Amino acid sequence: MSLVRKMVMVLAETVKHPFSPSYLVEKEGTVLVLRPDGECAGINLSGVDLSDLDLRGIKLTRANLQGARLTRANLSDAQLDGADLSGANLSETILCNANLTDAKIDSESLCRAMLR
Repeated sequence: MSLVRKMVMVLAETVKHPFSPSYLVEKEGTVLVLRPDGECAGINLSGVDLSDLDLRGIKLTRANLQGARLTRANLSDAQLDGADLSGANLSETILCNANLTDAKIDSESLCRAMLR
């Protein structure tokens, strides 16, 4: 994706949501925009690096996050019900008040997360 196209996407997201950070994530040639409190149910983010992103309150119901890197990401209050987090790196990931109902998650990965 060209720099100009990325700038246009960031500008459009900034105009739509001026007080919320937006993150561009590339997955198999497709650019996705993620933000706190965003709606991303059913999205495929397998293997994507989401380290250090502030995604508080994001709705990732039934999302595919297999093998994703979520190191130090903030997923407080996130909706992760039914999400597949198997093999995801959750080291220092903040999952305070996250909904993990029926989520597929390795116990070892969960132990590395910060549940508070």
